[in-house]
Amino acid sequence: MTGVSAVASGDRRDAHQRRKTDAVDRLFDLSLDMLGTASEGGYFTRLNPAWARTLGWTTEELMSEPYISFVHPDDVDATLEYAQIATKGAASAPLENRYRTSGGNYRWIQWVTAFDGGAFYFVARDVTDTKAAQLASDQDASVLRAILESVADGLYVADSKGELTFINPAGVELLGYESADELLGLGPHSTFHHTHADGSAYLFEDCPLAKVRISGHPVHVDEDGFWRKDGTAMPVSYSSAPVMLRGGG
Repeated sequence: MTGVSAVASGDRRDAHQRRKTDAVDRLFDLSLDMLGTASEGGYFTRLNPAWARTLGWTTEELMSEPYISFVHPDDVDATLEYAQIATKGAASAPLENRYRTSGGNYRWIQWVTAFDGGAFYFVARDVTDTKAAQLASDQDASVLRAILESVADGLYVADSKGELTFINPAGVELLGYESADELLGLGPHSTFHHTHADGSAYLFEDCPLAKVRISGHPVHVDEDGFWRKDGTAMPVSYSSAPVMLRGGG
């Protein structure tokens, strides 16, 4: 009876292990991320279906050639260096490289890799659309900055704390400063809007520019004055409006 109990107990352990393995395999197959393993010799040894969906190759095709053969020529050296670092167990930032699709195009892939027992284990993700969106955003920002820096009117941006984060060259020149660096991080009111033309103090709570940040409503003032770095006043008209940026800034 003791022998029978031992066999039954072992069978239960085997069944439990099989269920755990089946669960891991199912998660592996269902993952939207690209999961897999690769040998130290440079071949993929196991890939989940996300690879075929992303690159168009079958997993068999991807595993039949060295993985470096699918990498964009300009990314080969960085990829080999990343693999070498991983074999030493050194922590590193995620790798981004371009992988050739079955259609001959390239997709940007971001990798996180670990090396253990002579094999690479990795989670990868297609970031092509994200990089394209970032590039478009950067280009839009470059165009906007070029426009802001070319206009003759003074323009500035202050953050939610009321500190200058940008001022265009015209604004710097009008206020009599040498560079924007002298102004960034300062408060507009205390820097160039602190005093009335008659020399009396311009209280912060009366400042139209400050009220924009507090109330969230735009303002336009036809006649007012700003103070230059050298202490001289200049007449100005201005408009100011709140802008909500991504991230809540």
